[in-house]
Amino acid sequence: MQLRIKSRITKISEVAFMNWLALDTWGQPSVQDMLDFSVALLAKTRG
Repeated sequence: MQLRIKSRITKISEVAFMNWLALDTWGQPSVQDMLDFSVALLAKTRG
């Protein structure tokens, strides 16, 4: 049995890697962090 590795990165693997990297770098976000991010994102899209 041979291990086959795809030559291109799939969207799922890219998202999983970025999630792991963010958690490893900054740790689990707090509720306040997520709220602040949401407020900033909404403010950016509205105006």
